[in-house]
Amino acid sequence: MKKTISVLLIISVLLLSLGLVVAKPVGYNWKAKVFVGTGMQYCEQRYYPTITKATCEATIGEDADDHLVMKWSQAWHDAVFGSDNIRYNGDESAWTTDAWMTNEWNGMFPDGSGESYHSRIVWVGTPCDNINPNWRDGGYCIWGQYEVIHKQGIDSTGHYWLAHGTPSGY
Repeated sequence: MKKTISVLLIISVLLLSLGLVVAKPVGYNWKAKVFVGTGMQYCEQRYYPTITKATCEATIGEDADDHLVMKWSQAWHDAVFGSDNIRYNGDESAWTTDAWMTNEWNGMFPDGSGESYHSRIVWVGTPCDNINPNWRDGGYCIWGQYEVIHKQGIDSTGHYWLAHGTPSGY
């Protein structure tokens, strides 16, 4: 028994030293331009310290425990954070059609929302409609200058599509 425990301990130390066993990080990884966490963790990290946990709970609702993965392009990052990586403080780059982000929500587990969906949002500028040369057929406008070009998911009613722009990048 002692020999087995010793062997397991040695293997564990070796794996850790080689970096093969790593705890999953939670939250933003700015270098990789990704967020991995829950809906609540996103809300708390995105809006801290301007809103409270109670406000996040009220805003996120049943999606609070859902798993969320967000990814964004360098162009999106530059337009939001600029060269100093501080959100909206005056040194941001202009928005371009290279700016995109994706959201992958997964609540398909006990105590989750019971819904899972994937969306892709791109910057199109104004007007935010099919008159715009950057517009892609099949999407819809959000936030005045952005188009949701891909949104599909699954819930208790089945699979659904809310947007399927052409091309959507998938």
